[in-house]
Amino acid sequence: MKHEPVRVLLDTVRSAGADVNERRNAIPDLALLLEKHSHRADEEKNYKELLRPNLLEIQLDEADKTEIVDALSRQLEQEPVEGGITRQLFWALKKADNHQATVAFRAVIGCISQKPLEDADVWQGILSLELLGYSVPKSELQVQLPLLQELRARVISSGGTDSRRAIESLFGNLRDRGLDVS
Repeated sequence: MKHEPVRVLLDTVRSAGADVNERRNAIPDLALLLEKHSHRADEEKNYKELLRPNLLEIQLDEADKTEIVDALSRQLEQEPVEGGITRQLFWALKKADNHQATVAFRAVIGCISQKPLEDADVWQGILSLELLGYSVPKSELQVQLPLLQELRARVISSGGTDSRRAIESLFGNLRDRGLDVS
């Protein structure tokens, strides 16, 4: 990573020896940087209020965004279910766009499908999938549909109310994109 402050944030997130609160606190900065340089960016004044001055000056290019999303995706694979930062990683990854959105989508659906997560984590993951789904090509969504349908069945049978609502909203958006989700 060519931006030293971003490299420090990524190192903190990936550090198994770092305090979990330090790791959690690094996530919003990374997420806001991704969002600031995406097609879903808020007004500049919001970032001036939320980002530290040394981060506000950073200009991410596509390679930088790819590096951040790849690092967060790999961390999601390695993150422990208990005592980790899975929910925060889901939240940060939903800020990805363009090619990075597909990488983030695959990481999130893979994590939800493979790990025994708490319902609050599943809910955050579904919210991330829904937002990322707007940037992921329809062909990729079609490839991921079997995993999404398995997730839907699992959430409907044993998920909490928020997760059930979120999965139905996700599937409504998939239908709106023209996917056969029956």
